[in-house]
Amino acid sequence: MTVTQFESLLKTHGSAILGFCRHLTGNEVSAQDLYQDTMLKAFSKLAKINCDTTEEMLSAKNYLIGIAVRL
Repeated sequence: MTVTQFESLLKTHGSAILGFCRHLTGNEVSAQDLYQDTMLKAFSKLAKINCDTTEEMLSAKNYLIGIAVRL
């Protein structure tokens, strides 16, 4: 995945991932921290994420949600 594709992923699914972080943590401050940690972890693994098709974009979203759960 390129940085541009990562930005597109965040524009498309960032609010849903943040909402999931809110659900996991139960408060806004912790959700923001978890979201940021998730994105930093994902950014460090850009080479492992494919995002060329719509299906891959959804898989990438699920991958980010998985990172949030593990964190």
